[in-house]
Amino acid sequence: MNEKGRFLFVLVTFFAFSLGALFLTYRLSLGPVRTNGETVLLLIKLFSWAGGILLGYALFRLALRRAKAADPFGREQEGVGGRLVNTFHGIIHQLKQKEIALTQMHEYILQSVTSGIVTFSPEGLVTTANPAAEAILGFEPKTMLGVNYEIVFGTQSPVPRFIKETLGQRRDAVREECQMVQKNGEKKFLGFTTSTLRDPSGKTIGAIIVFIDLTEMKRLQEQVDLKKRLEMMGEISAWVAHEFRNYMGTIVGYASLLSKEFASETPQQEMTRAISRECATMESLITDLLAYGKKPVLTLQRIDITMLIREVLGPFQAAATGVSFDIEMASCDIAADGTLMRQALFNLVQNAMEAMGRKGTLTLRLVRKTDGSIEIKLSDSGRGIPAREINLIFLPFFTTREQGSGLGLALVHKIILSHNGVISVESKEGKGTTFTMTLPAYY
Repeated sequence: MNEKGRFLFVLVTFFAFSLGALFLTYRLSLGPVRTNGETVLLLIKLFSWAGGILLGYALFRLALRRAKAADPFGREQEGVGGRLVNTFHGIIHQLKQKEIALTQMHEYILQSVTSGIVTFSPEGLVTTANPAAEAILGFEPKTMLGVNYEIVFGTQSPVPRFIKETLGQRRDAVREECQMVQKNGEKKFLGFTTSTLRDPSGKTIGAIIVFIDLTEMKRLQEQVDLKKRLEMMGEISAWVAHEFRNYMGTIVGYASLLSKEFASETPQQEMTRAISRECATMESLITDLLAYGKKPVLTLQRIDITMLIREVLGPFQAAATGVSFDIEMASCDIAADGTLMRQALFNLVQNAMEAMGRKGTLTLRLVRKTDGSIEIKLSDSGRGIPAREINLIFLPFFTTREQGSGLGLALVHKIILSHNGVISVESKEGKGTTFTMTLPAYY
């Protein structure tokens, strides 16, 4: 029965009871004489009966409407079976809402984690990749989907081999660390885990790799390890230099006595002068050794690093004729020892000028990073450093110059580390070298 039919039924029933009550009242008026109280009581009973029926029908209609509201599919069920069906539909609806919420939470987690997460199909194609994975691997958003794992990680890294073994079910899980090269040529050090990807029934449907970028951590660890080695070498150097200075003092003394025994223009006198010159050279080297071996005592003060750099570059710009200077600096202050920082910058600029010779371009960029630190990049267009020597340049006594002592860059490294900074180098033979220094800014 539709809504219109139910309305007509109620209307007809009401009029039927009303007519019945009027007819009964009329009949009572023709019958034996009744008191007014008995007649009124009889009418009240009749109308109460009619009102009870109407009230029951109204409550039944209210129950049906509530059942209909509880049914997510808009179906109105009647009876005990209908209420069970409505309850079941309500539970299904709630479960679907929970499933949607869990799916959204899964997406939020993948979007938020800083670890890279990539899944592969059995054919080795990327099926999902979170933003962290795209950023670490150097891909634009949504460009990794459908790409083969060998293209994603590059054939030169060992990662594709482990993914292949995982897809082939030869190894269920792998935990390794390796170095890879991004599409832009930048090197990254990754710590990763590959695992077989299975559905709820246990069937293999692909592979998953979870990885983190360990590049900065490895760089810091290398800096710490190098600092420890250099501190040990510095202590040894200071001891050796001190002993050498004692011996050199004796040699210089005897050379001075011998020079008094010979005439000024004799070959013997020239030999004693040569001894004195070599001793002076050794004294300079000993002074450098003692300076390197001495633990720096910093006198920190607020320094405008841009002004300090301009002071260091001034003499080089005035003397250089075939070298151009490309300088861009953001104004920034640091807490540093002015004397030591000037020495470090001077040594770096001097090395760059010597690497270029009489022609080239020296580029310097000073920027303030988002983490509050400052970054100084000093680049030259010189001959570059061979790959086999790049990891040795900060070690004491290593030099590629005939007259070099090998202590200049070692001292620079020590000064930067003593200021809680980091220094690194990148170089390509024939294209030049770039030194990058990161120092805490002044607050």
